[in-house]
Amino acid sequence: MLRHRVDAGAAGLLVTHEARHAAWADRVVFLRDGVIVDSTGSPDSPESLLAGHGTRGRG
Repeated sequence: MLRHRVDAGAAGLLVTHEARHAAWADRVVFLRDGVIVDSTGSPDSPESLLAGHGTRGRG
């Protein structure tokens, strides 16, 4: 159902520890202790997605 909605243009976010569920994603961001350590499927770095947006509580 989520995949169908995203394909129709909706934004979706799935948080999981299951690789089989993450395999359905267009982009996967890997975190370790709250820090981005790797990502797949995005031409932009995950950090660039945060640039220019409020990052309260960071730094």
